[in-house]
Parts: sequence; structure tokens; C-alpha cells
Amino acid sequence: MVLLAGPAAADPCAEGAPHLSLDIAAAPELRNTIRVDIEVGMRRRGLAVCPDDAAPASRVGRLQVDAARLPQVRITMIDDITDKEVSRRLDLSDLPADGHSLAIAIAAEELARASWAELALRPRTPEAPEPKKKAPAVVRAAVERDLPDRPLEPSPPDDNAVRLVGAIDHYTAPLTLIGPDMAYRRRLVDWFWLEVGASFRTGLRAKSTRGDVDTLAAGGSFAFAARAVEMDAFALDVDAGARAMWVRFDGDAVVGATQDRYNTWAVVARGGVSLSVLPTDHLELTARFGAGAPIRAVFATDGGEDVTGVAGVELSSHLGLGVTF
Repeated sequence: MVLLAGPAAADPCAEGAPHLSLDIAAAPELRNTIRVDIEVGMRRRGLAVCPDDAAPASRVGRLQVDAARLPQVRITMIDDITDKEVSRRLDLSDLPADGHSLAIAIAAEELARASWAELALRPRTPEAPEPKKKAPAVVRAAVERDLPDRPLEPSPPDDNAVRLVGAIDHYTAPLTLIGPDMAYRRRLVDWFWLEVGASFRTGLRAKSTRGDVDTLAAGGSFAFAARAVEMDAFALDVDAGARAMWVRFDGDAVVGATQDRYNTWAVVARGGVSLSVLPTDHLELTARFGAGAPIRAVFATDGGEDVTGVAGVELSSHLGLGVTF
């Protein structure tokens, strides 16, 4: 007999899908049944039910069910979107034991929906509380189904970002430059950005037969970035652009040799891939990896031989923080 198995189903909790966490206090058999019934109800609305250690950025709330003292039950919704806590009590005295689990699951779902109904106030009542975090599409859809006469206006995307990062650029000349970048990004269309920035670099000391060479560089850059992947918790961009740098080489000669200081300009064409993780609506953690090639290469020489310079292939990376608005 041959058994065929399809690919394992994707785990929404591991993939950062919008979800609720669930804490149940009840007898073991009832606890398991309540969990299954709540999972089925939430799944119909596009929400997963995940452990507390699942991705907090995609969690929309926490449900706490206290059914340890039947027939009295208390359900609490701690809403991560509207930043409030609401509770309700149930008296299951009139229900048979085999109906307790379903009644609790229905009440829990109703409580979550009632908490999210506050989102319908904001588009038409500017003084209504601002949501603590952006409501994912499945939550907005749930509110619109419950309140069809109060459709939600989607939150406008942030069109601007300011980033401060630490960067390393390595050239195969060889030369390694380290320093900060400050960049401003402006959205041109939904998936396309213009980025301009400024940078300062100091180079690792290069050694030659007649002494050492220190490097300083500062300049500006521009790039166009296209969004390749976007989810609630992260985004992936591809960029291409160029950077112009003022470069200074300082010679530190050994005894008997002469030293000099040399200033010049270099221009580098660059491209890369950046990953942005979004822990909150307006904060991003960004990492970028790229490569490039100088359009105008520059060298520091010793006796006619190249010692170091902005030349060859550029390999670059950065890590830092951004604020969107």
C-alpha cells in the first residue's frame, strides 16, 4: 500500500497572521472544547487563535475565559487595537452541560466584535479615540459586516519616512568605510519611493611599505525603491541609485618618506535589498544589503602603486531605525 501525503498546512501563528491569544481557566475537557469552538468561530472571520508567544505585532487582542466556577462564567477581551479591556458575565444555569462550550465561544466572539465596533466611530468622529495600532483588514471587514451602514475608511498609508542607520561599505580596492546615514523617503505611488540621504564615513587604516593611509568621506545619495513584498509586520524593498562622496586620504609616512593629504570626489552606482520590520504603526527596524560599482573611482597611492581607494566592487550593509509619518 502506498500512502501519499500533501504538503503540510501553513501555520498562521508562525507566519505572523492576525490573531487572538486565548487563556482559559476551566476543567481540562471543557477547556479543550472551548478552545476548539472559539478557534472555529474566529477562523470564519479570518483570525487565528495562537499562543501568547506568537508574533505580538500581529496580535489583535487577548481573550480570557474564566469558567472555573460554573455555571458562572466571566469573559474578558483585552483589545490591542483600541487599547481597552471589556468584560461580560454569563450565567449558564439554563443550558445543558453539552451546550456550555458553544455558548462561551459565541459570547467571546460577540465581545471581541463589540470592542472593535469603536473603530467605526473614528472616520466620522475625529474626537473619537485614536486606535493604538492599525486594524488589519480582517478586523475592519468584521466591523463592516456588523455595521454595514458605517463602512470603515481604510487608514491612509504613511507617505514619509526618516531613517538613521549605521552602515559599512567595503570596496575591493581594498577599503572599508564605517559610519552613519540619515535618509528621507517619500512615497511617489503606492509601491514606489524616492529616497535622498547624507552619509559620513571613516575608513579603516590601510598599510603600505612607506606608511599608513587614513580615509574620511562624506556625501549625499539618491535612490528609487520599489516594494516587492508587504505584510502587516514587515516589508521587502528593492532599490537602485547613486552616491557622490567627497573623499580625503591622509598619509602617515614612516621616517624618511614624505606624506601628503589628497582630496577628491567619487561617484558610486548602487543597488540593494532592504527588509523593514514594523513593531508599531510608525516605527520600523531596517536592514539593507547591497552591491555597487564606482562610476568615478579614486585611489590613494604610494610610490605609484595603489594602496587603497573607492574602487572595485562595493559591498554594503546597514542596520538602523526609521519613523514613518
